[in-house]
Amino acid sequence: MDAHPNEVVTLLLTNQGRVDVSIFGKAMVKSGLAKFAYAPSKKLALNEWPTLQEMINSNKRLVMFLDYHADTAKVPYILDEFAYCFETPFSQTDPNFPQCSVDRPPNASSAGRFSIINHVLDIAITPGKDGVLIPDILAAERTNSVASIMAQVGLCQKAHGSTPNFILLDYAERGEGIKAQNIMNHLV
Repeated sequence: MDAHPNEVVTLLLTNQGRVDVSIFGKAMVKSGLAKFAYAPSKKLALNEWPTLQEMINSNKRLVMFLDYHADTAKVPYILDEFAYCFETPFSQTDPNFPQCSVDRPPNASSAGRFSIINHVLDIAITPGKDGVLIPDILAAERTNSVASIMAQVGLCQKAHGSTPNFILLDYAERGEGIKAQNIMNHLV
């Protein structure tokens, strides 16, 4: 981040092990990233967030969300993902990504939240509704194409009234994820 002073970065940390947030905080301090972390003084509404330029000017250019066990009383710059965001369903097996419903947090509305779109395609390696799913690496180029990503973006825009804030991809180095991001950000 030192080498790119005009960049704002968002990290979405996953905590499947449900470890204490202080462990993440210590890692951020040790890595030197904590000094760049944005820590709001209170829970912010969408319209209260600083602009990208304000974040750049203050050098607080790193926003971190944690899916489980965030506690801003312990680590003020690691924010509770589901207090601020909603996610669409993950582990999708339909390459058309035909829906954009709110999956997490359960029973939540999309209103007033950043949107995280899971554009991740899996395949079932065992049959049945509780079968084992793995990422479909063979379809990654097609899944991560501009056409596929933007089709789901369009669906989500219609469903929730705004452009998605974040798109999650498997194998992001394959396909056209950056090109789709640039289109969403009106950079092309």
